[in-house]
Amino acid sequence: MTLSRLAVIATILVAAAACDKKTAGSAPAPGGFDLAKRPEVLFQLFGDRSDPRMLPVLYFDGPSLKQLELPAAEWRVFDSLYTRPGNKYTLYADGAPAGIVRVRQGMWETGEPLYTLPGCQSLLPHAAVTVAGGARDAQGEYFATSRTIAPPIATDPMAPAEVAREARRGAQVVGASASLSTAKLGSLDFRAVALSTGATSSQTIIGTFIDPGGGPGMGDREGNGNTAHVFAILDRIGTEYVPTFRLSVNGPQRTAEFRRYVDHLDLTGDGVSEIVLEGWQFGADSYLIILGFADGAWTEKFRGRSSWCLDQR
Repeated sequence: MTLSRLAVIATILVAAAACDKKTAGSAPAPGGFDLAKRPEVLFQLFGDRSDPRMLPVLYFDGPSLKQLELPAAEWRVFDSLYTRPGNKYTLYADGAPAGIVRVRQGMWETGEPLYTLPGCQSLLPHAAVTVAGGARDAQGEYFATSRTIAPPIATDPMAPAEVAREARRGAQVVGASASLSTAKLGSLDFRAVALSTGATSSQTIIGTFIDPGGGPGMGDREGNGNTAHVFAILDRIGTEYVPTFRLSVNGPQRTAEFRRYVDHLDLTGDGVSEIVLEGWQFGADSYLIILGFADGAWTEKFRGRSSWCLDQR
């Protein structure tokens, strides 16, 4: 779901039938998530500073990032263990600690769910939280976990003008592979960002060209019309910055895939940050994608859910 939609939906508190919490069993859930072993979990914050919320994204299995899969009843056990009032987690932004998150209320703490969705029986649990420290605006798209995450390796900073120049040049190269002209790219919104990921001894650069009307949840659900988008990650290989991740779109909305940079942090503990993206298609809910760096390229290591409803469809 998009962050704007997250903030709206998460403030709708609707009464539902109360249910007693159960204790954790000994058998791991499908997919290997074993509540008895209390694996460390990565959470994402959303909402606004007056009422921030937190939802689980994945769990850590050694260096692997795994999808959280639990039977409906076991999500209540998860809630009682991981989002019990008073539980604290370290908040991270740009790969470094940015504050502390404290749980105020779990999903079923009062007997009624913190939120509901029309026609949905099984929900991904959320928690109401407070944030202490430098990062107080949950709309900054922060992540929280009990896992200790090493800060990114420092790299020499680049001047903003140099970052923009390299990002634009690299994204234009990627766009050319989809027959996107310089003039066409000039009509799109452009963004450039530099990150200290540790992938190389220089900063990683991201260059994005995006259709101004192509944000998450926007567009024609029938997929009529054309759109354009370029998302390029660049790293210095040898003496030049070259594309190490490419996505280019020049065609129908209905098949277009979009990406947006969210954050970076070393989730696997190998000294190189993973890059967190938001992915979406026109008219659809968004989802998180986590990229890892190996053999000179960024590749997908994890893809999150696009819905908070866990009912079998």
